[in-house]
Amino acid sequence: MKRSQKEVLSLALILAVAAPSLALAQPGNLGTLNRTLLDFLNGAIKVLVALTVLVFIFGVIRYIAAGGDPQATKNARSLILWAVIGFALILGIWGVARFFLVGIFGSESTQIPDVPTIQ
Repeated sequence: MKRSQKEVLSLALILAVAAPSLALAQPGNLGTLNRTLLDFLNGAIKVLVALTVLVFIFGVIRYIAAGGDPQATKNARSLILWAVIGFALILGIWGVARFFLVGIFGSESTQIPDVPTIQ
């Protein structure tokens, strides 16, 4: 088969499998775009911080294993430095994005609840 025929056939197969689940999906509120972005941001930050910590630990292990080799020590220091820079960038991007999504656009509720009173 030609390449375009394979692509059309595979797309049709995917749509045939996915269409019933989309058509029979429960109606509901998907939430606002801000809330969706905030949820994605929180999940992505967790993954990126975990990767940064792993890179940092890997750099420390390489630094310890380098012994006295100056080139291996230099490479390990570079890896540790890039992990720290990456963590700082992740933290900065998270702070700016959260400031815009929550602080300016009000993605999360910041209202103080009313105190119940006895009448």
